[in-house]
Amino acid sequence: MAEAGHNSDLTDKERMALLMDHVDKLDQHDKTVMAPLQAQMKDAKAEERRLRGVAKSEGFKLAVVDEALRIKNIDDVEIIRGEIEDRARIYSHMTGDQMDLFPDRTPLVEKAKAEGVAAGWNGKECKSPYGPGSDADQAWIAGWHEGQTERREAFQSAMEKKKAAEDDPFPDPDDEDDPDGDEDDTGDEKPVMETVTDEPRENVVPMNAAE
Repeated sequence: MAEAGHNSDLTDKERMALLMDHVDKLDQHDKTVMAPLQAQMKDAKAEERRLRGVAKSEGFKLAVVDEALRIKNIDDVEIIRGEIEDRARIYSHMTGDQMDLFPDRTPLVEKAKAEGVAAGWNGKECKSPYGPGSDADQAWIAGWHEGQTERREAFQSAMEKKKAAEDDPFPDPDDEDDPDGDEDDTGDEKPVMETVTDEPRENVVPMNAAE
């Protein structure tokens, strides 16, 4: 039933025509905009599951991966620090284990470099939060480059070890020490087995021979 002020003077056919116009526009939007987005989202979700599966297969707990991903996208380090302190208080309250939360007494330059290293590791932009040209600024930038280098070298090393394990999944630990297989586990030479022939043997005393 039509509401007052909402096309109340239209006939039923006119209202139906107006309704179908809205339906057609929404249907067109769903087919041309929403459907492709939903397909892309489905593919994106599948790729996300694949990436998470790879991380899990390499020994990382997904909860740790999710936490690291969340922290990576937090720019304010004080937010992270506050969360850690809150968790420490909850832990202490629930377990009775008093955790010492010391104030940060690290010199500014050292702190800046550590922050730069972390930013380099996390793939952040090389943009120091300290005054341009200051000692802290230079330390942060140096730390950023150091973090980038450490991450690149560590990743390269990990991939080389991973590839080596894939190329030889079942290495023989004895290959290098005993390439010919002529020694037993104690390192003594294996006895040479006597060859049995059909030729008569001289000076062989039968087991049941009289003394």
